[in-house]
Amino acid sequence: MSGEGGATGQSWRPMLAARPVRNAAAVVTRRGDGRVSLTVRRELPGWLVPPVSWVIHLRPTRTFALDRLGTQVWACATASARSRPSSTRSRPSTA
Repeated sequence: MSGEGGATGQSWRPMLAARPVRNAAAVVTRRGDGRVSLTVRRELPGWLVPPVSWVIHLRPTRTFALDRLGTQVWACATASARSRPSSTRSRPSTA
């Protein structure tokens, strides 16, 4: 089985070469068992106005409790972001 041509005819190589990057806006909480919870603020949709907001209640934040593997991936993403020189870090495009 090669890495070329999946069901869509595209290569898997770009996905397999990807590196995890942490969300800088996430608030990290370490739990007692060594795992991590991430809390991220979310933008509320424009359609959520009264009277709809009286019926549908969306929280302004979302929390993700990572399992053991997720915690390891988060730690690797955090470590790789610190260890890479700033010139190799991806920056948002201004164009």
